[in-house]
Amino acid sequence: MKYTDESGELFGIDDLIAGTIGGIINLTVNIVEGNIDGNFWEVVGKGSAAFGSGFAAGALATYGPAGWAAGGAIIGSTNAWLSGSDPVQGAIMGGVTGLIGGTIGQYIGKGLTVMIGSANISSPVLNGFLGGGFGGGTTGAILNFSISLASGSSFDDALKQSGNGFVSGFITGSVAGAGGAYANAKTQGLNPWTGKAVAAKGGTGGVNRIYSARELLRRTAEPGPFHNFPESFNQTIFSQGTKTITPNFFRVGKPGLSNTGIMYELPGTINGTNGVFQIGVRPSVSGNTELIMHRFFKPY
Repeated sequence: MKYTDESGELFGIDDLIAGTIGGIINLTVNIVEGNIDGNFWEVVGKGSAAFGSGFAAGALATYGPAGWAAGGAIIGSTNAWLSGSDPVQGAIMGGVTGLIGGTIGQYIGKGLTVMIGSANISSPVLNGFLGGGFGGGTTGAILNFSISLASGSSFDDALKQSGNGFVSGFITGSVAGAGGAYANAKTQGLNPWTGKAVAAKGGTGGVNRIYSARELLRRTAEPGPFHNFPESFNQTIFSQGTKTITPNFFRVGKPGLSNTGIMYELPGTINGTNGVFQIGVRPSVSGNTELIMHRFFKPY
């Protein structure tokens, strides 16, 4: 009973999407690198291995640091085998670069963005892909260069190995970065592809509800269930809760927004704690959008 998945987000469509992203990235890069070769069945087998390892890494990337490292190790060992290198060394390198790529992707998903020239990329997934890829690639290049010199290779050979390390690190880092950014964007209530706020679950009667930046920050940064109870609860709170009009809800006016708020409250329980679920919204002056400014479980 304690570990139910009432939001449906523990495993499901998000894992499939993130896994598909990882599978496509790894398969594409291996094709470009010329690692998918041989007769028909060899191509099918190698292609399946490349996509499958990328899929596993992409899905694992939605589960945080342990997933980034594990997924990177899976991709690293598989790609090392495909390219004729040492799978054990590939797994170690992949674990490190995956962890770094996932970390960068997560922070990018929280607001940092990648700039290309004067263009500001708004897509969390693309930001995570590029940021995680270059972060993982740089790490892979440095590690390969250092290991090669330490093992007695010439500077030119070490430089060549750094290039190989960049490619392998870019793959693992980009998969972990894209998957981590996708998961983090979903947590923040943002569209993973555009970076825009999406309507919260529970919109009814033609009313769209989106989270304010303040409430998104609380949901992302604060541990525990009091600000982060499942979105599937929203509909019940809106439809069954007590509705109270609250003048001067936030005591400050903003252009295009009403200063009058609406508070929905519904008694309930979280993890054995009795209290009241609260969702406070502020309607826009024109249109049919309500901004969720307050979302909290208040224990008795």
